[in-house]
Amino acid sequence: MAVQDIVQAFIRYVYNDMPVHMLYLPEQRIIGREELKELFWDDIESITEDEIENRDRSRQSKIDHLVWERVPYAMFSHRWLHRGEPTFQDMSGPERPQGLAGYSKLYKFCEKAQEYGCRLAWSDTCCIDKTSSAELEEAIRSMFRWYRNSRICIAYFAESQTLADFSHEVWFRRGWTLQELLAPRRMKFYGKEWIPFGACHNDKEDDEILKSLAKVTEIPRRELTFFLPGTRAIRDKMLWASMRETTRIEDAAYSLMGIFEITMSVAYGEGAWAFHRLMETIIQRCDGRYLPGRDPHPGTTKAYLVRHPVTALGIQNSLPS
Repeated sequence: MAVQDIVQAFIRYVYNDMPVHMLYLPEQRIIGREELKELFWDDIESITEDEIENRDRSRQSKIDHLVWERVPYAMFSHRWLHRGEPTFQDMSGPERPQGLAGYSKLYKFCEKAQEYGCRLAWSDTCCIDKTSSAELEEAIRSMFRWYRNSRICIAYFAESQTLADFSHEVWFRRGWTLQELLAPRRMKFYGKEWIPFGACHNDKEDDEILKSLAKVTEIPRRELTFFLPGTRAIRDKMLWASMRETTRIEDAAYSLMGIFEITMSVAYGEGAWAFHRLMETIIQRCDGRYLPGRDPHPGTTKAYLVRHPVTALGIQNSLPS
């Protein structure tokens, strides 16, 4: 029988630090948080006091880490196909949508996740019920944390075969994949035909891959391996984001919330105003010392709309390094 503080840590982890819906890999089906609790209850109950006592951390930190170890999951990072990606509804039905073009990609991802000892996996194509605005908003606000907590993030480059192809890989030019690169502590990169680019279990420990990633993204290696979210180094983060684009205008802002460790409401349809709100929120976190868009001359209150990371770089003298 698990002690009460272990149970509480498990429930807290499931409801606050894991996705709302996940793929349960042994049965290739979507499950929610309540069913996840039931499926992993025995794993949590197997945690003993000896395991807690034998770790050189505070008791709560030990418990949290043991819970994380017992419920490992994989996250998927990839480029969406123009059509044929399995949806939440497709994967919730009794039959698997094997005729869809994206299903084989999802199936291979699940195979790789199981090789990493995961019974759970998450893909943005099919693990968000997009008919629920509440679930979609929670996913957007929480996605950085979900990637950070994963056992492994599996990235798939369908058109690349060698590290030399990274300079032409579209994945590096998409907005959402920036946090998918920075948030995970462990990543594995696969190219065409699901051939790995390196031999390391964790490609963030592979010197050649890190060198290639740093070159194509202009992100220092220390940030690729030990990135901390927050409002430090705003100029640098805006520079990284300025090299990327999103299909929806609003996602230029929403995809950066986790990177800057801020939160704001999600309102598709607001257009470029979303990025303006993002910048306002960042400035508030900086104690109002830096106001992008404001005329630098004393006494003026004139401002213009900050629409995109490129615009933010245009007022870089107002941004803290």
